[in-house]
Amino acid sequence: MDFDFDGLRCLLPPCSRNDDRAFRRCLERVPLSIWCSSRLRRCIDILISASVLTVFALPMLFIACLVRLTSPGPALFRQLRVGRGGQLFEVIKFRSMAETKHVGSGLTTEGDSRVTPVGAFLRRLKLDELPQFYNVLKGDMSVVGPRPKLPQFAAIPKMPYRPGITGLASIAFRCEDQILGSVPPERVEHFYEERIMPLKANLDVCYMCNATPASDARVIAATVLSVNNFSGAAESVSSAPTVDHAELPVDSWHYRYVKRMLDVVGGLVALTVFLIPGILIGLVLLIGSPLPVFYSEERVGRYGVPFRIWKFRSMCPHSPLHGHAHRRMVKRGHDPRVTPIGRFLRRWSLDELPQLINVLRGDMSLVGPRPIVEAETFHYKHLLSFYLAAMPGLSGLWQVSGRSDIDYDGRAKLDASYVKNWSLGNDLRILLRTIPAVLRRVGAR
Repeated sequence: MDFDFDGLRCLLPPCSRNDDRAFRRCLERVPLSIWCSSRLRRCIDILISASVLTVFALPMLFIACLVRLTSPGPALFRQLRVGRGGQLFEVIKFRSMAETKHVGSGLTTEGDSRVTPVGAFLRRLKLDELPQFYNVLKGDMSVVGPRPKLPQFAAIPKMPYRPGITGLASIAFRCEDQILGSVPPERVEHFYEERIMPLKANLDVCYMCNATPASDARVIAATVLSVNNFSGAAESVSSAPTVDHAELPVDSWHYRYVKRMLDVVGGLVALTVFLIPGILIGLVLLIGSPLPVFYSEERVGRYGVPFRIWKFRSMCPHSPLHGHAHRRMVKRGHDPRVTPIGRFLRRWSLDELPQLINVLRGDMSLVGPRPIVEAETFHYKHLLSFYLAAMPGLSGLWQVSGRSDIDYDGRAKLDASYVKNWSLGNDLRILLRTIPAVLRRVGAR
C-alpha cells in the first residue's frame, strides 16, 4: 500500500518539517498548552470515561464472552506502555490476537495470522480499546492525547502528558497495519522506527503544544469518522448520477459525526438486547430448514458505493429466484419462495436483526432510506440523487408509513423528503414510530 509521507508532513509546523534541531529541542522539553495541564480537563476525562463504561457495560460484557468463546485465552489483554513522565503502566484492551509463546515486537501487519476473526472485527471498529476508559478513570490515560507507546518505541522521553485513547497520530495512521503489511517482514521494525515513529512523534508534539477544548472535540469527531470510513472507498455504481444538490442537511457535520456516534451506541445497545432472540432465531432456522442461516445481497449505499446487506434467511435457499428481489420490485402477498418460518420473521421484521452489524460497520444507519439493489435505481428517476446523498437505514419513513403497501413513486418521494428535511429530531421521531409500526404489521409481507 502506497502512503504519502510527504503529504502527512504538511500537517506539521514548518520547524518540525525542515529543522531537525528545533524538533529535537521540542522533544527534550515539550511546552504544554494550558488546556493539557488543567484540572477541568481531568474532570471531563473522568466524566466521559465513567459515562462510557456505564453505557457500554452490557456490550462490553457481550464482547468479553465472545472473545472467550471464539479463542482460548483471557478476554482482556494487558501490556506495559509508557505514560506520563516516563512511568510505565498496564494498558487494558480486549484480546484480539491468539495467545502464543513467541513474544513479537508488538507491531501487527495486515493479514497477521495472530489476529483472530473476532479480533479483526473489534480492531476495525476500535471496540478492542473500550477497556482503556478504565485506564482513563484511573488516571493513567486521557481520552485525547498521544497514543501510549511501547517502551522500545517511545520517541519522547519522559512525556509530560497523559497518553490518550485517540489522537492525531491515531487518525493519521489508522491504516498502519496495511502500511506495515506492504513492507517485507524482516524490515518491519526498521521501517517503523525510521519512517513512522518520527512522524508520530511530530504529531504528538504538535498536539501537546496546541491542544484546546475545541481541538479535542474535533479529534474525537474525526476519530468517529475515521472508524466509519476505515474500509476505504469502493467503486460506485456506474449508472448512478452524482449528487448535485448544493446544501442538504445530510451534508452537515451533525450528520457525519453526531449521527454516526449515535448509530454506534444505538447499534451496540440493540445488538446486546437482541442477542438472545437472535441466537434462538438462528437455532430455529438450523433445525427447521436447510442451511444457511443468513442471507446476503449487494445493495447500493451512500454515494452509490455498494455493500453487502445481511438478513436472516426467510426464503428457500435453492429457489431459482432467491437473491434476485429486483426481478419483482413489489413484494407479493403470498410468495411461494418464503418459508413458514421466514413469513413469521418478515411479519415482525425479525429477519432484519443482522443488519445491526451493517450499522456498526458503517454501511447503514439506524434511520435512513431503505437500501435498494442496483436494478431498482431506475425507478427513482430524478429523485435518485437524494437517495444517494444519505446512508441507507434499518428504519425510515417508508418503513413506518406502510412499507410494501407503498409503490415505488411513493417510496422515492418519502426518501427524498427524509433527506431534504433531515434532523436528529426527525430521526428520533422515526425510531419512536418504528416499534408501533412493527407491532401493527402494516405492509409487512
